[in-house]
Amino acid sequence: MSDPVSVVHDPERLAAVRRTGLLDTPPEELFDRLTRLATRILGVPVSFITLVDETRDYYVSQSGFGEPLASTREITGTTFCHNAIPLDRPLIINDTRADPVYREVPTVQSLGVAAYAGIPMITSDGHTIGSFCAVDFQPREWKETDVEVLTELAASTMREIELRAEIAERLRIQEERIRLLEREREAREEAERRAVEEAALRRAAAAVTSTFTVEETSLRIAESALDATRADAAFVTRINIEANEVEVIAAAGELAPPLGATVPYHGSYTERVIERLEPEFVPRIGDSVRPLPGSLVERCADCSVLVVPLADGGEPIGTLILLQRPNGRAFQADEIARARTFADLASLAFRKIHLLEESERRRSEIEQITESRARLVRGFSHDLKNPLGAADGHAALLDDGILGPLEPRQHQSVARIRASIRSALALIED
Repeated sequence: MSDPVSVVHDPERLAAVRRTGLLDTPPEELFDRLTRLATRILGVPVSFITLVDETRDYYVSQSGFGEPLASTREITGTTFCHNAIPLDRPLIINDTRADPVYREVPTVQSLGVAAYAGIPMITSDGHTIGSFCAVDFQPREWKETDVEVLTELAASTMREIELRAEIAERLRIQEERIRLLEREREAREEAERRAVEEAALRRAAAAVTSTFTVEETSLRIAESALDATRADAAFVTRINIEANEVEVIAAAGELAPPLGATVPYHGSYTERVIERLEPEFVPRIGDSVRPLPGSLVERCADCSVLVVPLADGGEPIGTLILLQRPNGRAFQADEIARARTFADLASLAFRKIHLLEESERRRSEIEQITESRARLVRGFSHDLKNPLGAADGHAALLDDGILGPLEPRQHQSVARIRASIRSALALIED
């Protein structure tokens, strides 16, 4: 006979025991009917179905044991069922006390087992997982029909166990397929979401680099933010410190407030996030203590909003506000991060447009200065050319002797005068 200990602890056999899914489960009427049937047919006081794991006999069902075994349904240590595991055949003992090997089994004394009949329950792949057993508290001559009845009951039990295991395995495979399909669906949705986000970021970045107005750029960023998050509306506000106002300058989504809607800056969410330079989530705008632009409270009191600051080097610009219908969820961390990215792009766009406007203003000023200088030079040239021309004419008359003949040295002096006048006129022309 093989060593019971090594066979009992065989990893593949133990795995087969665990695959039954019956260890430490409540009693089931199906198995209880089989053990009750065995006690009635065989006329024995006790019948039971065991699974044998590393340390114990676990009773899937029992009929006839008293307490506490009827409730605990397990025995630790060496038992007759342990000894039956390596046999692969029925273990039949008519008188345990008379057998030199089996009289040492602890249950002979602890339970008073005097006769034992156990039929091994063997899986289709050859692992003995336990036994269908009957015991008597008196020595008993087990009949061939007794063994046949127990064998049929053991076979019925094994068919039920393997059928359950097969169903459980099929369910496990089906659940695994469902999980794989779910992961594939989630991966596909994630890829699609990321594609939408990347496209939205590209559009927003393109708006920053294009020559749009503040309002046009803000609209493109609001639309892109709407696509990249699960918000139901997105709008951009701009601060007018002098007027103490926050005005909606771009909006996307049906729940967005109208363009031009305003709220006072002081005491607003815009003022709060600008001071902190951190976004703020309002879970229910109907409960908000600060004003929001438009009639948002009246239109969707249960909506939530995420208010993200727009600032350039600490200089306040406005806010990007995302609005969400009530659905029991807050904006996720990745959505807040994306919203901040779009807010940063909006701030860059505002800065770029401001720089372009400043550059255009300075260019216009330079053109005006240049034109004024040109007019001044033209007037100055005209004013100089007339007297210089007259002086040259008088010098020419002197050279022609209109006032009398000139000495050679006088002719030279007049020539030098006229040369100087012509040089001055040439400079003016240039």
